[in-house]
Amino acid sequence: MVLSDLGVLAQVNLPVGIEVRPVISEHFRAIYDVYADAYSTFQMAHKADEHAFQDFVTYELAGDT
Repeated sequence: MVLSDLGVLAQVNLPVGIEVRPVISEHFRAIYDVYADAYSTFQMAHKADEHAFQDFVTYELAGDT
């Protein structure tokens, strides 16, 4: 399936109390902690340390830049 134009996606209403907000750098550690916990049982997972956190911020949160 290919979706080349994201503008054609239907607008969906989120449940009451749920909102989409921009991510700011103060959120990075909490995002990483959840990410590391979710993948902690993955056989190839890296040890969750400061170096892994910095790599996560640099490469995973950077997006397609």
